[in-house]
Amino acid sequence: MAFENGRPLGRPSNRLRGNEKDTKIQIQIQDRHKDIHKDRGNVMFGYPAQFVKGREGYVVSFRDIPEALTSGATKKEAYEMAVDALATAMEFYFEDRRQVPIPSKARKGEELVDLPTSVAVKVLLLNEMLKEHVTPSKLAKRLDTSPQTVTRIVDLHHATKIDTLACAFKAMGKTLTFSIA
Repeated sequence: MAFENGRPLGRPSNRLRGNEKDTKIQIQIQDRHKDIHKDRGNVMFGYPAQFVKGREGYVVSFRDIPEALTSGATKKEAYEMAVDALATAMEFYFEDRRQVPIPSKARKGEELVDLPTSVAVKVLLLNEMLKEHVTPSKLAKRLDTSPQTVTRIVDLHHATKIDTLACAFKAMGKTLTFSIA
């Protein structure tokens, strides 16, 4: 859960609220033995979405994640539903052990919908595991832990400490870094 001024916010988000300017958290994976992956750089998990106004509200769709489709009576409600739909769509990728597309740049008429940071880090972990052909049991051996523990680490519904996720990346020869933009 996200907090502001010591109080929990309603939904996890990687945007600050209040009087501050919108601040994005950039997530970066580095190979311990090489420079930053050329195809990654700084990854911001705002997926471009199209909000189409209809008679009964707004319909929201995502180019990069076609499984995420939702609507809302108002634009604000549609945005909130889009965040939920995006996070829910990630579950399909995790269940099927499929690579999750990294967000593309927004086109004219599209708005970015942020994936919660806790989900974004797990998406990067899944993608890295698939890229490196590391199964949960192989990662468990590298972490000297049980396969059940790794199953929880990659479970989107399980709250995982960021240190644990950083250790999982480290076990694959990667470094998880964050920066504020």
